[in-house]
Amino acid sequence: MKATNAETPCFLTNSHDAIVISDRDRRGKPLQTVICTESGLVYTDPRPSTEAITRFYQQEYRTQYKKVPLPRTKHVLRGGLYAKRRLERLSDWVPAGSRILDVGSGGGEFVFLTQQAGYQSQGIEPDPNFVQFSIDQYDIPVHCAFYQNAELNRHDFDCITLFHVLEHFEHPLHAIGTCANWLKVGGRLVVEVPDVEYCGIAPQHRWHFGHLYNFNLKTLAATGLKSGLQVVEANSGPGTGNITTVFQKTTEACLADEDAANRCLQGSFSQTYQILSQHSVLRHYANGRLPLDRMAQKTVQYSQEYLRLISHPFRSYRHLLLNL
Repeated sequence: MKATNAETPCFLTNSHDAIVISDRDRRGKPLQTVICTESGLVYTDPRPSTEAITRFYQQEYRTQYKKVPLPRTKHVLRGGLYAKRRLERLSDWVPAGSRILDVGSGGGEFVFLTQQAGYQSQGIEPDPNFVQFSIDQYDIPVHCAFYQNAELNRHDFDCITLFHVLEHFEHPLHAIGTCANWLKVGGRLVVEVPDVEYCGIAPQHRWHFGHLYNFNLKTLAATGLKSGLQVVEANSGPGTGNITTVFQKTTEACLADEDAANRCLQGSFSQTYQILSQHSVLRHYANGRLPLDRMAQKTVQYSQEYLRLISHPFRSYRHLLLNL
């Protein structure tokens, strides 16, 4: 790891002071990842061009992650199980009947299940194949657009969800600010992202083109605070490798709380840098518990999914999701 003057400044501090923590992505291809020494924010630098990012998400993202242009049955089942767990927590944040927008709605499982639970839900998804799949399979409203181009009304939603989406955005502050404009005063923004401090994944598999930014609890909270939102709840799910933060829009103006954001970032760099610098390939595999635990989790997950599919025949993807 070496000090560098990052080409892209940290959006939390505007600082270019950073340390290079990796020069390869999970496929072994060149990709430089840095950590800001003032905030602890981890991000890709230099950042790919806007054109490259747009092309990636419209044409390559789904096939690179799932190897197919449309969801397979196992993807629908997996997405449905994730959506069901998220739905179980949603009532803690907004009552039934609320207007919900799912940004980056993917195959549409969360939008469909929340509709079935009595919410007024819709989605935004940039991949036209996944948008058409969602509409054809579930008859749900999904806007085919990037959030920057979505034609939505201000102050229209009680809740907006971003599940594993914010880390993909070129400009996270602008994205959160746009979502804040769509929220009613009192509305909630639910953000779930991978935890950059999670050590269950091997370090050489950690970085990839799709994740422009990598958050810890402090940098995620600071992002919302700098967008004029208040933190309601923040937690790291044990063993999941994810962090979830719930923000609330308390005023129409959504003025950035710079002081609160700066206080939130105290200790962020030293904490994350220490974790990442100590999580070497040798230590990861020498500590047999970490890779074995992850392998066991995946084995159990895939086995349960397979058994569910062969023991519970389904007539349609709607039927599959409704019988989870």
